[in-house]
Amino acid sequence: MLKRKMFNPIAFLGFIGLIGIIGIIEGGWDWFIFFSWFVWFAWIKKPADERFFINVNKAARNGFIIAMIGISSILALLAMKFSYRIIIISVITLFEALLFGFIISFFFYEKRGY
Repeated sequence: MLKRKMFNPIAFLGFIGLIGIIGIIEGGWDWFIFFSWFVWFAWIKKPADERFFINVNKAARNGFIIAMIGISSILALLAMKFSYRIIIISVITLFEALLFGFIISFFFYEKRGY
């Protein structure tokens, strides 16, 4: 009897890479960073078992902690009436910190088997 693999839903994050097409249409180089999201399509063939989902939940918890610290910092910057340019840069930095925090902790949990 063939064992059927469960589809890995984290591969859907690869569709965010389609936002990079805006860079081709608009001519802005800063949109091309979204093409890096296509790397998530590599997870289609990875089996999604219970341990995988536990590791995703642990990594999402770390991302949530980063988000709470980052949003609190951004609100403090707003209260101190910094320029909006600094606020925008801090929001972009928070987005990247969330992404890298999730990815690094997820790979750590997958490799270590916690």
